[in-house]
Amino acid sequence: MNEIVITIIGAVVTAVVLPLIALGGKALLNYINTKIKDEKLKTALTQAVELAEKSVDMIAQTYVDELKKKGEFDANTQTAALNYALENAKNLIAPEAATLIAANVGNLDDYLKTIIESYIKTNK
Repeated sequence: MNEIVITIIGAVVTAVVLPLIALGGKALLNYINTKIKDEKLKTALTQAVELAEKSVDMIAQTYVDELKKKGEFDANTQTAALNYALENAKNLIAPEAATLIAANVGNLDDYLKTIIESYIKTNK
């Protein structure tokens, strides 16, 4: 029974919450955090957002900005930059946080990618 409930919650979060994060970013995260009673999960979600945003900033500074200066930033390099930021965020997040997010939100990659894309859009 618990597995069914967790699966349903994961599906709802993936279908509803992740797209809303892309729209509302930190404001939505703050709202969600007021509703979550599990302090470890709150910390994990906040950590994921912060690490994803720092990864984007780092990739922009070390990769994207240089390609833009050279006029070489295109769809392929944009996809590569997204993947670099995703991999960097995944490497930085604590294993316990990654496990909590995956268990409560669903796919960690999808969660981080949504945060990264939202952050990029709001900072263009």
